[in-house]
Amino acid sequence: GAIEKLLSDFTVTPEASAPLMPLYRVENQEEISRIVPLAGNLPLNKNQVLGVEKIETVSPFNYVNYHNTGSVVPLPSWQSVLKAVDPVAILCQSDRLPQSLTGKPEDVLVLIDRAVTAWDDQSYFLVEEGEELTFKWFAESPSCPLLGQVIIVLRPKKIFDENNLLEPWQMDD
Repeated sequence: GAIEKLLSDFTVTPEASAPLMPLYRVENQEEISRIVPLAGNLPLNKNQVLGVEKIETVSPFNYVNYHNTGSVVPLPSWQSVLKAVDPVAILCQSDRLPQSLTGKPEDVLVLIDRAVTAWDDQSYFLVEEGEELTFKWFAESPSCPLLGQVIIVLRPKKIFDENNLLEPWQMDD
């Protein structure tokens, strides 16, 4: 009877069921980036770095309420990045750093913490020389004011063959 009717009646469409929600949980802190204000590209003056508004992040997703004009940059949530109290990022060419890096000059991002202005001989600092800012190491306590401690210097991700990225079907041999 009824079962035969259902089996032979192909006009009955099965009830659509909703798919599973695409649910994920952040497993480690590094998966959430820290948003940091970007002061700009060297050469910069003191006000261009010290005048950048501090960004407050809101837990648990590290979103920011940012009412400033200007740029922000996402950085990995490494311990040193998270510990920075008042971080600001500065872009420059690697040959402007006090220690030269190997390879040809490239863009680097220098993260400073404006809250750390007490000298120690294990750190580099942002200082003003003339009207320009520069990064320096001091063997002993300097007479000039320290504008912030260098937290990390970040090189860009290495891209071996840019054409390869545009053609994902081409596999490396």
